[in-house]
Amino acid sequence: MGDNRWYRIFTVVGLAVRIFGRIFWAQKVRRSEAYRERVWRSVAIQFRDKMYELEGLLIKVGQLLSVRGDLLPSAFIEEMKQLVDQVPPAPWAEVEAQLAAEWGSSYRERLRSIDQTPVASASIGLVYKGVLQDGTPVAIKVRRPNIQPIISADFQALAIVMWCAKTFSPSTRRFINFPLLAKEIRQVVERELDFLNEMETAQAFQERLADSEDVCIPTPFPDFCTSQVLVMEWVETYPLLDPPFDTDRKKLAQKLLRLFLPQWFHPGTFHADPHTGNVLLNREGKIVLLDFGMVDTISKRDSDSIQALVEAILLKDRKKMVQGFSRLGFLLPSADLQEIEQLLGQAMTLDLNQVKEMDMLEMKLKINELVSSLPIQVPTRFIFLGRSVATVQGILQALCPEEDLMEIGKPVFLDFIKEQGNSRWKLLWQWLSALPLVKAVREIPELLQEPKRLREWKAEEQKRGFVFARYETAKRYAFVLLVLSLGFACTGMLMHDDRVFRVAVVSGALTALAYVWNSLLQRKWMNKL
Repeated sequence: MGDNRWYRIFTVVGLAVRIFGRIFWAQKVRRSEAYRERVWRSVAIQFRDKMYELEGLLIKVGQLLSVRGDLLPSAFIEEMKQLVDQVPPAPWAEVEAQLAAEWGSSYRERLRSIDQTPVASASIGLVYKGVLQDGTPVAIKVRRPNIQPIISADFQALAIVMWCAKTFSPSTRRFINFPLLAKEIRQVVERELDFLNEMETAQAFQERLADSEDVCIPTPFPDFCTSQVLVMEWVETYPLLDPPFDTDRKKLAQKLLRLFLPQWFHPGTFHADPHTGNVLLNREGKIVLLDFGMVDTISKRDSDSIQALVEAILLKDRKKMVQGFSRLGFLLPSADLQEIEQLLGQAMTLDLNQVKEMDMLEMKLKINELVSSLPIQVPTRFIFLGRSVATVQGILQALCPEEDLMEIGKPVFLDFIKEQGNSRWKLLWQWLSALPLVKAVREIPELLQEPKRLREWKAEEQKRGFVFARYETAKRYAFVLLVLSLGFACTGMLMHDDRVFRVAVVSGALTALAYVWNSLLQRKWMNKL
């Protein structure tokens, strides 16, 4: 039944309606925070179990939601993080037919052999070990047969759920841009569905890391790759955290940091899913990076904006922080910039000299509380960037549980800063510019402009007051005429005068229409303010 299109749509939408109902009721009954947390955990477990039953896109959606701590409560996030993208493999006969359709001939013409039991089985693809005709061992990733109708049905169900959430949950519209969230999920999944994208990304990473002696990227075989089949060099790998040979774990942690720091701060593509199943070791001690389906890109503009935002945070310049968030697309259209600036001022109590002594988990909780209190929705590219950073941080802590991560990363960060040229001088100038005396001198021209701005502001306020009064007057006259029309209609009925009754009804309809029309115009005008 899980493959039936309409069954999937009705099941997903019905589940979403029940979940929305339970959450809405939990918020209305004004129970304790612990009660609401139990409700969220309960609906998360229900949601997770249904995703395992239906498989397809839904497991991927749950994994994407598991990194949206800016949108969803921690109880829901914790349950979503337990999702494992491990589903039963498709029958070999269907996979064999898929290979034949993609390659235009039987797999036996291209492969000397292939193990019919997959080494990995996920919601979108299955991975097999094979050998080319020339004896080269390869990893063959095949998109699940007949998954396209399932994905299409799940996208339809997701669109309906997002529309319902947007339409019937006005309290969350200020904080969640539902159309944007649905669009982001669709873009991520569609990118993963096209294996040619993954092949090109692997080639780009190979070229980018060609000079590194610490990293190994398996080589793709373009002649064998299609949108539904990916063939790459088979590399014997070992677990990063528990290899069957001795390795210097501190140096390994520094290698990992050197691999990812440029991805996080330089313009270009970064690996968004660097968990221990995708980050491995080979016999030479090189880091093997696998699975380039979930990646994202930092543009030059975003890179510059991130640097400017970091500088604004260091300098505690609230105005520039708000500008930075706005440039990066964090703020929803409904965001009140002055309100955000005030909240950031309250939040800027962190002493950077004490970061080393802080509990990182406690700091993350504080950041999550701040984000949830603001009309902010973190764009997917930055959610994936945060996911990448957090995952690598977890690996570093597992590699060196007794070591101070600050001390491990210090030489790597210093080398990275040296490569940035004059960025430190730029930060120094920004700090100097933020000194009170310098700021006072710089703000003199702005202060001279204040009287003019005040006059303009008063003129604008008078104009707004006039427009508002005009709509209110029109509505008031319409309401009075509507009441008079109803009175004449009643009089016509009592006097049995059809002509008076008909004129009164027509007049009442027109005045009611005028009242509604002016109300809509007024609401539209106020929304633009």
